[in-house]
Amino acid sequence: MYIDKKGLQFSNRDAWNVDMTLNPIIAKCIRKYMEQKDSDWFGHPQGTTKEEWLVILEKICYAFESTEPKMPDGVLELRRSKAREDGGMRWDIGTANQEVYDRVIQETKKWQAKKEEGRLLFAEYYESLWW
Repeated sequence: MYIDKKGLQFSNRDAWNVDMTLNPIIAKCIRKYMEQKDSDWFGHPQGTTKEEWLVILEKICYAFESTEPKMPDGVLELRRSKAREDGGMRWDIGTANQEVYDRVIQETKKWQAKKEEGRLLFAEYYESLWW
């Protein structure tokens, strides 16, 4: 992505994975918007207080800044099964540490729910993002 005389230009790399292109742009813009929170002209949507609005904005930022919890190395392992009749080999993925695996899966589900909440709030308040 770059700007030239024709305006904002996107490459195929930018368009291939649009969410990865836009996530940092949205998050940084919201963070910049939030810098004005102590000024007299920093408003909030009708029906919310300034404090509630800042909580909503933090949730929106989380949705675009956060990264998925990572499975630690060594928790998953590739296991080879018996050879098939056609001579091929079957591979299965198992867990070397079920407790850690279960914890990361739970963290991932919580992360997905928080990310979804922030993105829905972004859509809901999209037209309220101005001073």
